[in-house]
Amino acid sequence: MDDDKVILSRGELRALIREAIAEGVPAAPHGLNHAAVEQIVRRTVGEMLSGMGVDHGDPLSLQKDFARLREWRAASEQIKSKGIVTVFMVALTGAVGALVVGLRHMWSA
Repeated sequence: MDDDKVILSRGELRALIREAIAEGVPAAPHGLNHAAVEQIVRRTVGEMLSGMGVDHGDPLSLQKDFARLREWRAASEQIKSKGIVTVFMVALTGAVGALVVGLRHMWSA
């Protein structure tokens, strides 16, 4: 495909997507065939990733980065849950301590 841009209206694009989904294969209006659609998708995804500062030229590195993000998310969720348990246990320990001090005070009086 050369550098000529194919501009579709929103309605044409929706119709193209509906037709492709219904048939299970890419439709070909405006000269769009499977290779053209794949090239458009690759270029769009590449530009999107580049816009986010991600180097899409090295897929293995990209997978490692996403795996690291997944680990970081899991670790932060674990820290949050353990933090909640810790706050609850500190409050429970304080309440039990106050109860013990109160009972000792009552018995010594």
